[in-house]
Amino acid sequence: MTAEENPNTQQNRILVYGAYAVIIIVLLAVIAVGLFIAGIILWQLGLFSTPSDGTVVTSTGFARIKPQLVATQVLTDGRFTSVFTNGVGTTINLTGVTIEDLNDPTCSCTLASSQFTPHIVSAGDNMKLSAEEGCIARGKQNEPYLIKVSLDYTVTIGGITQKRQESGILRGPYE
Repeated sequence: MTAEENPNTQQNRILVYGAYAVIIIVLLAVIAVGLFIAGIILWQLGLFSTPSDGTVVTSTGFARIKPQLVATQVLTDGRFTSVFTNGVGTTINLTGVTIEDLNDPTCSCTLASSQFTPHIVSAGDNMKLSAEEGCIARGKQNEPYLIKVSLDYTVTIGGITQKRQESGILRGPYE
């Protein structure tokens, strides 16, 4: 009997080729995972970051009232300014603003009503916040700051007024 006539030989050949295919797929998967892990390590080491100052303004936690990051600034003397957009979906009445420096727990402040304008903010409109020296610790240019901003406001829907608070964290370089 020749090899072409023996069905067991053909079955063995199919099994061997199938085993090779499985081995190749597993090896490719291992290589892909290895490259992914190597990429994460290089990213964490800063290989892909910009060489200028390495810190850009970012925010986390703000769900409805969003900071406009390009209009957010902390100067080296600790003065803070930012513009926030009302994304609540209706008009709000801003009643209070608290700023905490998360790098220096001794620095925090509650802004006076003259330091945020306007108080009544329509849906989609902007409001400006300003804090004087001492609210945030002093820093060197391009060093990172880390602050928590809490915005207290009221919203009236259907004749019912409710108190709300929006808070989040801003991180960026001192300017």
